[in-house]
Formats: sequence, structure tokens, C-alpha cells
Amino acid sequence: MQVLSAGHAGIVKSLVWRGLEGQNDIYLISHCTMGSLTMWDVTTEERIVEHSLKTNKVSCAFYDIEIDLLVNCLQEGKLLFYEQKG
Repeated sequence: MQVLSAGHAGIVKSLVWRGLEGQNDIYLISHCTMGSLTMWDVTTEERIVEHSLKTNKVSCAFYDIEIDLLVNCLQEGKLLFYEQKG
């Protein structure tokens, strides 16, 4: 078993495997209760994207590698869109 050398300050709420078109899933996207979203390259153990939104209560998050778009779903029912996060 391989353990990444870094992690989140809060409890991890979700994990999603992603890969670019034609590639295996070499990226792991994690989201935590503290409002941060991180995309990891599991082959190098490096953070590719790190986005933190600690002023809002985030219930879920999604990052699209292909178009470099981050969407945060807030607990009060709003969606926040961020472009060019990678």
C-alpha cells in the first residue's frame, strides 16, 4: 500500500478517480469538510490542483480536468464556478 505524504486538514468527504482522454485514471480528486479540493497525481504523489474555500460550507465539489473547471456546491443551495484552477 502506498501512502501520500500530504493530505487534508478536515475530514475527507469524497474521492474521485480521473484521467485525461486516452489515459488511465492517474489523478485522484479529494474534497474535505474544511472546503478544500485537491487533485493528486498518484504517480508522482504531487498536488496538481489545490483550491480552498473556507469561508463557505461546501457540501460537494467537482473538478473537470478536460476544461479546467471547478464547481463547489454550497450547503445553502448555491453553485460556485471557478475557471482555470489547474
